[in-house]
Amino acid sequence: GKDNAILPESMLLETFIQRFSLFNNNMNALLKYVPYSYSGNVTRLVAKDLTMNTKTTHWSDLISNLSSHTVEGNHFTVLKNPHIKDVSAVINDTLRAEHVETELTD
Repeated sequence: GKDNAILPESMLLETFIQRFSLFNNNMNALLKYVPYSYSGNVTRLVAKDLTMNTKTTHWSDLISNLSSHTVEGNHFTVLKNPHIKDVSAVINDTLRAEHVETELTD
């Protein structure tokens, strides 16, 4: 890998083996994972500029009360200025709505 510039020159074989083992364990866990349905309220934030191939179309199959909100930015920038303000507004609105709903049912 070092000859083809795939791995950093400074990476030790031991470090590579540890990282590959971690990657392999994570992939095995992912392949074995079976999601289950959830009946509570879920608020999903979706970055307007999708820079990653995110497969999220089946969330509504698992979650009975799903609300989605598109926020400015991409996967890496939504939690940075100026986009964090959009994320904060969605979270605050969601918490306020949950608080009002809780007060009405108590």
